[in-house]
Amino acid sequence: MPKDLTTEQIGELRSMLDQRLQSLWQELRTEIAERDEQQLSKLPGEIHDFEEASVSDIYAELNLVLLEHHQREFVELQAALKRIKNGTYGICIDCGEWINVERLRASPSAQRCINCQQRCEAQAAH
Repeated sequence: MPKDLTTEQIGELRSMLDQRLQSLWQELRTEIAERDEQQLSKLPGEIHDFEEASVSDIYAELNLVLLEHHQREFVELQAALKRIKNGTYGICIDCGEWINVERLRASPSAQRCINCQQRCEAQAAH
């Protein structure tokens, strides 16, 4: 474990990860159920014109984007719990330095220290 994270802090952060994982799991289940229900409720001929079809397509695309975002977060939370188990939680994947506990409290699944994260985001923007 990182030298600046106490056992209590690790427990606190693990609890945060577990709670968010459970909450996100419920959100995903609800979103999938609602999506399935919407698909089943659509009757042939329900969309009457091009404008209705366009709005329907946009709505479906937004739902997919939200679902993908939640799925990605779910995987990140699971990976953070695995890092706790492996003893690598709180160590930046880029520079190997300890991630500040305040950053981990704000984003418990963080894989990078703030400096490396900013560099990563700046590179992705270009």
